[in-house]
Amino acid sequence: MATDQGGNILRPLHTLFRLGAIGQLTDGQLLTRFMERGGEAADAAFAALVERHGPMVLRVCRRVLDNPHDAQDAFQATFLVLVRRSSAVCRRDSLGSWLHGVALRVAGNARRRDLRRRRHERLNAERVPGADDCPDLGGKLDLERLLHEELGRLPDRYRAPMVLCYLEGRSCEEVAHRLNWPLGTVKSRLARGRERLRGRLVRRGVVPTVGTVVATLVAERAMGAIPVALEEGTIRAAIGLAAGRGATVKLVSLAAAELMEGALRTMTVSSRKAIAMGLLALGIAVVSTGSLMQRAVGDAPTPPSRELEMTPLPSYVVEPPDLIRVDVHEALPSQPIQGERLVRPDGKISLGYYGELYVAGLTPREIKEKLILHLRTFLTEEQLGLSVPDSTQSGRSRLVAAADSTRVSVEVTAYNSKVYYVQGDVASPGRIPITGRETVLDGLSYAGGLSSPAAESHIRLVRPVPGGRAPEKLLKVDYQAIVEKGDPTTNYQLRPGDRLIVSRDPKSKPTQEQEAKEQATNIAIERRLTAVERRLDRVIELLEGRKAPSPANESEPKPEGL
Repeated sequence: MATDQGGNILRPLHTLFRLGAIGQLTDGQLLTRFMERGGEAADAAFAALVERHGPMVLRVCRRVLDNPHDAQDAFQATFLVLVRRSSAVCRRDSLGSWLHGVALRVAGNARRRDLRRRRHERLNAERVPGADDCPDLGGKLDLERLLHEELGRLPDRYRAPMVLCYLEGRSCEEVAHRLNWPLGTVKSRLARGRERLRGRLVRRGVVPTVGTVVATLVAERAMGAIPVALEEGTIRAAIGLAAGRGATVKLVSLAAAELMEGALRTMTVSSRKAIAMGLLALGIAVVSTGSLMQRAVGDAPTPPSRELEMTPLPSYVVEPPDLIRVDVHEALPSQPIQGERLVRPDGKISLGYYGELYVAGLTPREIKEKLILHLRTFLTEEQLGLSVPDSTQSGRSRLVAAADSTRVSVEVTAYNSKVYYVQGDVASPGRIPITGRETVLDGLSYAGGLSSPAAESHIRLVRPVPGGRAPEKLLKVDYQAIVEKGDPTTNYQLRPGDRLIVSRDPKSKPTQEQEAKEQATNIAIERRLTAVERRLDRVIELLEGRKAPSPANESEPKPEGL
């Protein structure tokens, strides 16, 4: 690529992009061109991707990281990860969604690295930490940061259009073109994504309206453009890295290079975990088949292996007081069915004009089937999506199973009936709803992270045994292995009733605020005990027939008896 004497590079690339030579290509086409071609064509394709998605990536990094220099390091690391893992992007046309997830991961690693550095400096200086010395991962979380975290946890079918539409400012028509989806699909998934995002925020203790969610995401676009030097330096380093020139990594800061390597290690561990889970599922299937064959020939059944405990939890069963969203897209015009329904203590939900429906003890799929059966009294099969046009025979229709109807949807928006507990030295201990997909790290994150005196080596998971007859299981959590090494071995999947307990570090010194609080508590307890003792003395004296002394005479000697 040509570079002028003043050091300004990529001018021809920007010119090509602005003139539309490659600007109309989809993300998948640009990524393919970058991977399969060399020279200026590949360089121009990557520059177009940075110019297209760079502002969104930088906003994510700035929102997670308070230090602007750290945010720029995370920005560069995100695109260097794209160079190294471009072949691993499965859905290339939704590259914005993939980059959003990588940026969140890289920025989160940078934030944890900064937290460890501050703790190390505090211990070396042997000083008492103040309230602002060492903020934990859960501190200073605002709505925007929570939005990005929960947006990153949405399924890609919802996250991809929301990133393109709200964070990058694309129109619905442009999003439909880039993702190769029908326009109606884009609009419906945007609506569902907004509701699901709001539901996840409610679980984090934030209760915004859907309009607030959208307004906050859109407002992110006003945070400013990418500095020219940052954009050009990132593209230059990425192009050099792709060409195999290892020294080009020196074009970025050491921190950016370390963040890239850390993200790559984490992604490698995740890939290996997915492969291991696939092999585990295959092994379970083989073991199950072998057990059936042994039973067929009369052999004794084989006891289940311990690995079976790692299988996914069953589908979520709705109970009071869960919230479920019920949408019937073609209900009666004057009697719509749309929005959230509270599962009442009697196990029913209200459908207004259409009556009530008992849903307790059912999965969302079973509720959908039961709802369609209930509504057949009021609506036609076409309105319920049970009869659709047959694409193979013109003018004819075919029947569809109730569970496969696209015109009726049921999903849980607030998981209130099943919970786990996070206790001890975390920012916000308490009772947290569970969906069945949370892990130990999720639980600690939802509780606001570890507090300053918490012991990373003293975290344990207490799991109740069904029926309560056997002692509870005690599982030790290796927090440092999970966070620093990417080892998921003790990042257990949480189950209803689990208690995640974080103990205080016995070597840590309490802060002045904690000492003052404990002292005030002890004084209050002593005063209350003294008052109780005085009242008991007076009651005893009255029972013995004595006259209770007045407060002024309490110090005088008491008579020895009647």
